[in-house]
Amino acid sequence: MSLRLLYAKEGVAVPDNRDLYDIGLKGSKAYLKRARELIKEFTNAVINDERGTFRLDKSKLKELKLTHQQLKTKVNKYHKPIIKYFGTGIGLSLMYTESLIAEDVMLFFLKQGVIVLPIHDSFIVRSGYQSSLEAQMKISFKKIVNATTNLKIKSPLLPEHFYSKPKTESGGVIINAAELWEPMINYDSKFSIYTNYLSYWHKWNERQ
Repeated sequence: MSLRLLYAKEGVAVPDNRDLYDIGLKGSKAYLKRARELIKEFTNAVINDERGTFRLDKSKLKELKLTHQQLKTKVNKYHKPIIKYFGTGIGLSLMYTESLIAEDVMLFFLKQGVIVLPIHDSFIVRSGYQSSLEAQMKISFKKIVNATTNLKIKSPLLPEHFYSKPKTESGGVIINAAELWEPMINYDSKFSIYTNYLSYWHKWNERQ
Protein backbone atom coordinates (compact mmCIF):
# COMPACT_ATOMS: atom_id res chain seq x y z
CA MET A 1 0.00 0.00 0.00
CA SER A 2 2.82 2.42 0.83
CA LEU A 3 4.28 2.33 -2.67
CA ARG A 4 0.90 2.75 -4.33
CA LEU A 5 0.18 5.74 -2.08
CA LEU A 6 3.50 7.33 -3.02
CA TYR A 7 2.79 6.93 -6.72
CA ALA A 8 -0.63 8.49 -6.13
CA LYS A 9 1.06 11.35 -4.29
CA GLU A 10 3.17 11.99 -7.40
CA GLY A 11 0.14 11.71 -9.69
CA VAL A 12 1.66 8.71 -11.47
CA ALA A 13 -0.91 6.16 -12.67
CA VAL A 14 -0.10 2.59 -11.70
CA PRO A 15 -1.91 -0.27 -13.50
CA ASP A 16 -4.19 -2.10 -11.07
CA ASN A 17 -2.56 -5.43 -11.92
CA ARG A 18 1.03 -4.25 -11.44
CA ASP A 19 2.86 -5.84 -8.52
CA LEU A 20 4.99 -3.05 -7.09
CA TYR A 21 7.26 -5.55 -5.35
CA ASP A 22 8.16 -7.22 -8.64
CA ILE A 23 11.52 -5.70 -9.62
CA GLY A 24 12.17 -7.99 -12.55
CA LEU A 25 13.89 -10.94 -10.87
CA LYS A 26 13.82 -14.32 -12.61
CA GLY A 27 13.67 -17.76 -11.08
CA SER A 28 11.45 -20.55 -9.83
CA LYS A 29 7.99 -19.94 -8.43
CA ALA A 30 9.24 -20.67 -4.92
CA TYR A 31 12.20 -18.30 -5.34
CA LEU A 32 10.03 -15.46 -6.65
CA LYS A 33 7.52 -15.89 -3.83
CA ARG A 34 10.25 -15.62 -1.21
CA ALA A 35 11.99 -12.83 -3.12
CA ARG A 36 8.78 -10.78 -3.08
CA GLU A 37 8.59 -11.05 0.72
CA LEU A 38 12.18 -9.86 1.10
CA ILE A 39 11.83 -7.04 -1.43
CA LYS A 40 8.71 -5.85 0.39
CA GLU A 41 10.58 -5.90 3.70
CA PHE A 42 13.54 -4.01 2.22
CA THR A 43 11.52 -1.40 0.31
CA ASN A 44 9.24 -0.43 3.18
CA ALA A 45 12.19 -0.23 5.56
CA VAL A 46 14.16 1.97 3.15
CA ILE A 47 11.26 4.42 2.87
CA ASN A 48 11.53 5.07 6.61
CA ASP A 49 15.31 4.68 6.93
CA GLU A 50 16.26 8.31 7.55
CA ARG A 51 19.80 7.35 8.58
CA GLY A 52 20.41 5.23 5.51
CA THR A 53 21.75 2.30 7.52
CA PHE A 54 19.20 -0.43 6.85
CA ARG A 55 20.46 -3.70 5.39
CA LEU A 56 18.82 -7.06 4.90
CA ASP A 57 20.53 -9.84 6.80
CA LYS A 58 23.29 -11.60 4.89
CA SER A 59 21.22 -14.79 4.91
CA LYS A 60 18.30 -12.98 3.25
CA LEU A 61 20.55 -11.40 0.64
CA LYS A 62 21.89 -14.86 -0.04
CA GLU A 63 18.33 -16.09 -0.62
CA LEU A 64 17.81 -13.23 -3.06
CA LYS A 65 21.13 -13.99 -4.75
CA LEU A 66 21.90 -10.27 -4.69
CA THR A 67 24.30 -7.99 -2.86
CA HIS A 68 22.93 -5.05 -0.90
CA GLN A 69 24.04 -2.63 -3.59
CA GLN A 70 22.49 -4.73 -6.39
CA LEU A 71 19.19 -4.88 -4.52
CA LYS A 72 19.23 -1.15 -3.82
CA THR A 73 20.02 -0.35 -7.46
CA LYS A 74 17.19 -2.53 -8.76
CA VAL A 75 14.63 -1.10 -6.32
CA ASN A 76 15.67 2.45 -7.16
CA LYS A 77 15.49 1.73 -10.88
CA TYR A 78 11.98 0.23 -10.70
CA HIS A 79 10.68 3.03 -8.49
CA LYS A 80 12.45 6.02 -10.00
CA PRO A 81 9.28 8.22 -9.92
CA ILE A 82 9.13 8.01 -6.12
CA ILE A 83 12.79 7.57 -5.21
CA LYS A 84 12.87 11.03 -3.64
CA TYR A 85 10.72 9.69 -0.78
CA PHE A 86 13.15 6.89 0.12
CA GLY A 87 14.88 7.57 3.42
CA THR A 88 12.51 10.37 4.40
CA GLY A 89 10.49 8.64 7.11
CA ILE A 90 7.27 9.38 5.27
CA GLY A 91 5.84 6.04 6.34
CA LEU A 92 4.02 7.59 9.32
CA SER A 93 2.22 9.96 6.98
CA LEU A 94 1.30 7.05 4.70
CA MET A 95 -0.11 5.11 7.64
CA TYR A 96 -2.32 8.09 8.47
CA THR A 97 -3.54 8.22 4.86
CA GLU A 98 -4.32 4.51 5.03
CA SER A 99 -6.34 5.10 8.18
CA LEU A 100 -8.42 7.75 6.40
CA ILE A 101 -9.23 5.28 3.62
CA ALA A 102 -10.14 2.55 6.11
CA GLU A 103 -12.28 4.97 8.11
CA ASP A 104 -14.15 6.05 5.00
CA VAL A 105 -14.94 2.42 4.14
CA MET A 106 -16.15 1.56 7.63
CA LEU A 107 -18.26 4.69 8.08
CA PHE A 108 -19.96 4.08 4.73
CA PHE A 109 -21.13 0.65 5.87
CA LEU A 110 -21.84 1.72 9.44
CA LYS A 111 -24.42 4.20 8.17
CA GLN A 112 -26.15 1.29 6.47
CA GLY A 113 -26.11 -0.88 9.57
CA VAL A 114 -23.43 -3.23 8.22
CA ILE A 115 -20.50 -4.30 10.39
CA VAL A 116 -17.07 -4.24 8.73
CA LEU A 117 -14.11 -5.69 10.62
CA PRO A 118 -10.78 -4.05 9.68
CA ILE A 119 -7.50 -5.97 9.61
CA HIS A 120 -4.71 -3.53 8.67
CA ASP A 121 -5.61 -2.60 5.07
CA SER A 122 -8.11 -5.44 4.69
CA PHE A 123 -11.71 -5.92 5.76
CA ILE A 124 -14.03 -8.77 6.70
CA VAL A 125 -17.74 -8.67 5.88
CA ARG A 126 -20.48 -11.24 5.52
CA SER A 127 -20.18 -12.89 2.11
CA GLY A 128 -23.34 -11.22 0.85
CA TYR A 129 -21.63 -7.81 1.10
CA GLN A 130 -18.44 -8.79 -0.72
CA SER A 131 -19.24 -6.99 -3.98
CA SER A 132 -20.33 -3.87 -2.13
CA LEU A 133 -17.12 -3.90 -0.10
CA GLU A 134 -14.96 -4.25 -3.21
CA ALA A 135 -16.71 -1.30 -4.84
CA GLN A 136 -16.51 0.90 -1.74
CA MET A 137 -12.82 0.15 -1.14
CA LYS A 138 -12.04 1.42 -4.64
CA ILE A 139 -14.32 4.42 -4.17
CA SER A 140 -12.73 5.36 -0.85
CA PHE A 141 -9.21 4.93 -2.24
CA LYS A 142 -10.07 7.17 -5.17
CA LYS A 143 -11.74 9.69 -2.87
CA ILE A 144 -8.77 10.02 -0.49
CA VAL A 145 -5.77 9.81 -2.84
CA ASN A 146 -7.32 10.33 -6.29
CA ALA A 147 -5.94 7.07 -7.69
CA THR A 148 -7.05 3.52 -8.39
CA THR A 149 -5.92 0.33 -6.72
CA ASN A 150 -6.22 -3.42 -7.09
CA LEU A 151 -7.83 -5.75 -4.55
CA LYS A 152 -7.15 -9.27 -3.35
CA ILE A 153 -10.21 -11.29 -2.41
CA LYS A 154 -10.20 -14.33 -0.13
CA SER A 155 -12.95 -16.90 -0.22
CA PRO A 156 -15.56 -16.94 2.58
CA LEU A 157 -14.37 -18.27 5.92
CA LEU A 158 -16.25 -20.84 7.94
CA PRO A 159 -16.61 -20.71 11.74
CA GLU A 160 -13.75 -23.21 12.16
CA HIS A 161 -11.38 -20.77 10.46
CA PHE A 162 -11.70 -18.33 13.36
CA TYR A 163 -9.79 -18.62 16.63
CA SER A 164 -12.88 -18.55 18.82
CA LYS A 165 -16.63 -18.38 18.63
CA PRO A 166 -18.12 -14.89 18.07
CA LYS A 167 -18.97 -13.15 21.32
CA THR A 168 -22.28 -11.40 21.88
CA GLU A 169 -23.06 -8.32 23.92
CA SER A 170 -26.11 -6.86 25.69
CA GLY A 171 -27.24 -10.10 27.24
CA GLY A 172 -26.70 -12.23 24.13
CA VAL A 173 -28.19 -9.83 21.58
CA ILE A 174 -26.08 -8.96 18.54
CA ILE A 175 -25.94 -5.16 18.22
CA ASN A 176 -27.04 -3.59 14.97
CA ALA A 177 -24.28 -1.38 13.55
CA ALA A 178 -26.73 1.48 13.02
CA GLU A 179 -27.20 1.67 16.79
CA LEU A 180 -23.49 2.43 17.20
CA TRP A 181 -23.46 5.46 14.89
CA GLU A 182 -24.52 8.16 17.36
CA PRO A 183 -22.40 6.88 20.29
CA MET A 184 -19.39 6.65 18.00
CA ILE A 185 -19.51 10.14 16.51
CA ASN A 186 -20.23 11.65 19.94
CA TYR A 187 -17.48 9.68 21.69
CA ASP A 188 -15.22 11.79 23.90
CA SER A 189 -11.90 11.15 22.24
CA LYS A 190 -9.77 12.71 24.99
CA PHE A 191 -9.58 9.29 26.61
CA SER A 192 -8.68 7.51 23.40
CA ILE A 193 -5.20 6.17 22.63
CA TYR A 194 -5.75 7.29 19.05
CA THR A 195 -5.64 10.89 20.26
CA ASN A 196 -2.00 10.29 21.10
CA TYR A 197 -1.35 8.78 17.68
CA LEU A 198 -2.90 11.82 16.04
CA SER A 199 -0.84 14.22 18.16
CA TYR A 200 2.35 12.38 17.14
CA TRP A 201 1.31 12.72 13.51
CA HIS A 202 0.83 16.49 13.90
CA LYS A 203 4.23 16.81 15.59
CA TRP A 204 5.87 14.86 12.77
CA ASN A 205 4.07 16.92 10.14
CA GLU A 206 5.25 20.18 11.72
CA ARG A 207 8.86 19.03 11.37
CA GLN A 208 8.55 18.53 7.62
